[in-house]
Amino acid sequence: MNILFLSGPVLIAISLIQGQTFLTGNFDDGSMGPFHMCTTQNPNYAKVVDGHVETYWVPSSHRAGGRMTAGAEFCSSWKTVKEGWYGLKFRLGAEFPQNTFGAVCQIFQNTDGNSGCSSWAAIMGIQNNNLYINHRAACGDPTHGELYPNLPRNVWFNVVLHYIASRHNAGLMEIWVNGEQKYRKTGINFGFNSWSGDSLGAGSPLTHKAGQYNWVDVNQFTTPWVIQYDDISMYNAPDGYAKVDPSKPISGLKQKDPGKAESIGPVFVTSPTSDRINVDMGKDFPGGAEIRIFSPRGESMIAVKATSRFHSLSLHGISPGLYFMTFRAGTRVVKSKLIKS
Repeated sequence: MNILFLSGPVLIAISLIQGQTFLTGNFDDGSMGPFHMCTTQNPNYAKVVDGHVETYWVPSSHRAGGRMTAGAEFCSSWKTVKEGWYGLKFRLGAEFPQNTFGAVCQIFQNTDGNSGCSSWAAIMGIQNNNLYINHRAACGDPTHGELYPNLPRNVWFNVVLHYIASRHNAGLMEIWVNGEQKYRKTGINFGFNSWSGDSLGAGSPLTHKAGQYNWVDVNQFTTPWVIQYDDISMYNAPDGYAKVDPSKPISGLKQKDPGKAESIGPVFVTSPTSDRINVDMGKDFPGGAEIRIFSPRGESMIAVKATSRFHSLSLHGISPGLYFMTFRAGTRVVKSKLIKS
C-alpha cells in the first residue's frame, strides 16, 4: 500500500489566483508543517507522533478552569470571508471515554477586537459517542445535526466540511463522512460579527481549528484522552471537494511504500454476522505486530498494535468490501487480503 509523506520539510500549497488559497499537510516528515499548537497548556499537547498529529488531554489539568486547559488544539493562518472547504482524518484513542461531550474540530469566527464575539461558528464534536455538527449565525443557540452514531476506537474517519457564510439566508453547510453526505442545510445564515455585503468583513474571517475542546465534569475522568489527526486540507473556492478529500493522495506529494513484504499471508474473510476477526500471527510475529488495514485506494482505515500473536480486531466503522492488511514488526512485513462480508 502507498502511504504519503512530505517531500520537503513542509508542504504548503498556496494558489493566489482570484483570491483562492489552498493549504495542506500530512505530517509524515515529523513536523507540524503549516500548523501550530494553539489554545493548549502543559501537560496537554498537540504534536506529531508516528506521522499523525496527536492531541493529548489530561482531564485533571482543567480542574482550575480556564480556556487554555480545556483541550489540546492546533491552528493555521488559513482564513476565508465567504466559502470554505475543510478536509481531515481523525480517530479516537482506545481509552477515549464513551460518555463525554467535546469538540473534534471547529470553524472559528474571529473578530477585529473592537466588538463582536470571538467563538466558534461551527463545531464538529462528540456527544455520548455520537458525531454531531453545531453551526450558528450569532453567539447563541446553534442549529444541530447528527452525523455518525456509535464511533469506534482506533478507526480512521474521513471528513469533509463545506460552508458558505451569509447574513441574507444564502449560506450553506454540508458534511461528508467516509465519502457519504451526512448533512446538508441550504438557505441559512452562517457566520457573525462584521460584514461587507453578504461576505464577512476582513477583520472577521473564519479560520479552522483541529483538536480537542472539552466541557465535562473533569472529576468523572482519570485517563488521558487522545484524538489523532492526519491529511488536513483547507480551500476557499467552489468545487473544492476533490482538493480536500482526505481519502485521496495529496497532489504534489511523493509516495512511499511501507516495506517490501517477505511473504503473503492468508486471505481473511469475516462472518456476515460479526464486525470482528480473530488473527493468529503464528511464528511470523510471536510477539505481536502493528496491524494496518487499507482500502484499495491506499487509504489507511485501521491501525492497531498487537502485543501477542493472537489479536481480536474490530472492523466496526468500515463498509463491506475488499481491503488489504499489513503486519509489521521492525523490518518484517507480511501483507494479506481482507474481505469484509
